[in-house]
Amino acid sequence: MNTQFFFSLFIPDICRDHLNKKAFEFNRSREIKINYKLKNEFIMAIPYSIMKRENFIKPEEPARFYACHQIRKSISTNKFLDDIAWGTALTKSEVYGVIVSLVRELKKHMLAGNCVDLVDFGKFSYHIHSAGAISEEAFTTDFIRKVKVHFVPDAEFVPDVKKVEFERVLPVKIKKEMLRRNKE
Repeated sequence: MNTQFFFSLFIPDICRDHLNKKAFEFNRSREIKINYKLKNEFIMAIPYSIMKRENFIKPEEPARFYACHQIRKSISTNKFLDDIAWGTALTKSEVYGVIVSLVRELKKHMLAGNCVDLVDFGKFSYHIHSAGAISEEAFTTDFIRKVKVHFVPDAEFVPDVKKVEFERVLPVKIKKEMLRRNKE
């Protein structure tokens, strides 16, 4: 059985001036990592199903079977905000304001051609897809087909495959077929 512990730290105003700010930031950072590890204990295994895939490059080779991630459910913005607010000293509306500001600032900096590096999360930038021109002089912005967001996750954000548990589930097509048959 997993147990979750919560605590509050009260620092009187008169003592705050005497705190070593660097030590406080270091302790806060350690606290966040400890909370992250505690929360990971409650995460279920990553669901996957097995999919058969043909080799279109070498059609003479037999099809192979691969793991395919299955999404359990979509978490609503409301639930996500509640979860973040619950784990911080912010209200739900303050968390929403921070997320809206984060998105606005990400877009602003990426449109300026910058890469935004969010510590322990990853790097965001834009990636351009274009058609090829015959020569450099012939190339115009009309050749640019689309702009996509490029995200490179930080090593801390990507789970270690050796430490993650996996749960094999039925493929979505089979689940839908079973539900359809049960309704009939």
